[in-house]
Amino acid sequence: MESISLTRCSQISPAVLQSIINHYTNLSSLNLNSCQVTEDFFEAINSHSGLKKIYFEKASNLTDATLQVLVTRFKELRFIELGNCHAFTDVGLKFLMDGLENLENLRLHSCNGIKGTTFELISPLPHRVNLASVNISFCNELSDHFLQFLLTNYRNLKNLSMMYCPMTDLTMQLLGNSTKLEKLALWQCKNYTDRGVACLEALVNLKYLNFGYHGSQVTQEAIEKLKRALTSCSIITEL
Repeated sequence: MESISLTRCSQISPAVLQSIINHYTNLSSLNLNSCQVTEDFFEAINSHSGLKKIYFEKASNLTDATLQVLVTRFKELRFIELGNCHAFTDVGLKFLMDGLENLENLRLHSCNGIKGTTFELISPLPHRVNLASVNISFCNELSDHFLQFLLTNYRNLKNLSMMYCPMTDLTMQLLGNSTKLEKLALWQCKNYTDRGVACLEALVNLKYLNFGYHGSQVTQEAIEKLKRALTSCSIITEL
C-alpha cells in the first residue's frame, strides 16, 4: 500500500497509529488530518524513506519539536499540509524550509502561530529552487518581512495563495519579479496602491489572479491597465 488516510481519527491512540503505519513499508502518502501527533509519535514509527506527501491539517498539538523530528525522519517530503495548525511558531517553520531540500508544495493556511519576523532575507541555500507552490492565506499574524523573505529567496514559485496577508507596494514589487507565477490569490489584501498593482504587469505567465476586495487605495484605472497588460490571465476583482 502506498497511501494511508487516517483523517479525523482523533480518538485513536498514538500507539495504535504507530502500529498501523509501521505495518506498511512502501508509503508515499500519509494523511493524519485532525490526528494527535507528537515528537514521540514520529520517533517511534519507521522512517519511510519513500514518503513524499504528508497531511496534518487541524493537528492541534503539532509543535516546533514535532516538526523538528519530522524533518529528521522524512527527508524526501515533497508536499506538506499544515493548515489550521496553531501550536507551532517560526522555529518550526524554519525547520521545514531549511531542512526539506526537496519540498515542492507547502500549505500553511490559517496558521496563526507563525509571524516570520526573524527570517533572514538572503540565504544561499540552493534547494530553494524546488519550492513551486505555497499557501499562506489567512495567516493573520504573518509579517510583511516574511513575505519579502519568501519572494526574495524562492524564485521558482508557480502557485501562490496570500489571501488576507499584509501586502505593501514593496511586496508587490517583489511579486512582479516572480515571473514564473501562474496562479496568484490576493483576495482581501488591502495595504497596497496603484503603484503596487503596476508591478504585476510583468507577470506574463500568470493565468489566474484573484484580486477581490483590493481596498480603496487601488483605482479602477489601475485594474483596467493590468487587464490590458495580462490578456491571457483570468482576473477576478470582486466576489
